[in-house]
Amino acid sequence: MKHTRILTSNMNYFSPGGLVQTSGSDLAALSEAPYEGMQYTPMRYLDSSARPHRMDPELCDRIEGGHQTWFSGDYVQDRIQLRRPWEFQNAVILGSALFTPTASGSLRALQALQSRVARQIPVVLYPTRDNAEIAATRDVFNERIFQPKPDIYSAWSIEPNQAPQKICADIREALHRRGYTGVAFDAFHWRIPDQTHDLPPWEQGIESLFDEIDEFHVSAGRVDYPATSIDTIGELRGLLNGDTNTVLAQMMDRLRQAGWKGRVVVEVPLAGLQKVSGKKLSDNDVLNAHEKIVATVRGSV
Repeated sequence: MKHTRILTSNMNYFSPGGLVQTSGSDLAALSEAPYEGMQYTPMRYLDSSARPHRMDPELCDRIEGGHQTWFSGDYVQDRIQLRRPWEFQNAVILGSALFTPTASGSLRALQALQSRVARQIPVVLYPTRDNAEIAATRDVFNERIFQPKPDIYSAWSIEPNQAPQKICADIREALHRRGYTGVAFDAFHWRIPDQTHDLPPWEQGIESLFDEIDEFHVSAGRVDYPATSIDTIGELRGLLNGDTNTVLAQMMDRLRQAGWKGRVVVEVPLAGLQKVSGKKLSDNDVLNAHEKIVATVRGSV
């Protein structure tokens, strides 16, 4: 019988300093207290014990999923204005290019990860127009899911100017036709405002895609997206103090009331926690914060 498991992400430690300092034992500690496991995104860690090919057995036992990285060389070239590298969003893109492998490179790392843990793991992939991510993974990973964002309109040629129910139906049809097995419903990415067309209201998304939602991402404190209408810092404060009045809390409650069971992945960047606390956090501070977050999530979904 399916039940809900609450997982952490190694991206919760993402920072330039974290890439230097984080070890496999650090990640194992975060995945154990207070989580039930970890979803792993390939990173350029200096400590090889945090990388798939040299991962400690202790951490291998805690891995319950993988997540492809999002950027490619073409994306960086298209989006970044190299004349203004100091601007925040440019810094995020440059940082991702320096500290994470490309989208295709991360797929190879996830294959190595699955071999290292010696069992099948679900993976979150980024959809492309030519479906290259499925061609590269269909025979490797049994469970291939994606997190819908507004760019799905162009990637999958879905008409945005139609009823929300029809948009969700088109997404559901396309994901199965293209070789995906389900959806990772990301609380932040679903609501990201787009310059042209937003996704349907989240209520419609959960209702229409309910049977396809294998994973729900509790994504808050996303200071890497500063210019949005989403109160992502307020939602992180809500996770820390048990506030049920945020939109994120309402999304989790909607899933709970509908009887949803699946993987919940907490994605809270270290920079978001530091912004809320107003200070540099010790390892114990981080673990204590995540204990509060898990207690809130466990009581909400």
